[in-house]
Amino acid sequence: MIAVYLNALYIYQVVSMLCKASACSNVVDVGSGQGHLSRLLAFGYGLHVTSVEADSSHVTGARRFDSEVKRGINKEIQNKGLQVLHAKLEPKYVAQRIAANISRDDFTSKVIGHQV
Repeated sequence: MIAVYLNALYIYQVVSMLCKASACSNVVDVGSGQGHLSRLLAFGYGLHVTSVEADSSHVTGARRFDSEVKRGINKEIQNKGLQVLHAKLEPKYVAQRIAANISRDDFTSKVIGHQV
């Protein structure tokens, strides 16, 4: 499990650096699993993240983790009077299988049309 988090942290650094360099604020995380990278990008960097995952049980798990993170953030805000800028930017989830040969228009339609 630690390897998953370390991998997500490394990718997070690369993606956030690329987003800064290109003035991008929207990211799609395809094959997001339990949403560890999506969560880091949304809560940690303030990016608008859409997570696409074929396995709906992973999406359920990701939402559970998000709830835990939000509870922790709210507790820190209450206990220490912190102002957290990105606490409301949580990932949007799409439980959808995406074919490798999908067109850009079909991909966009599936991702935008199935956000939960």
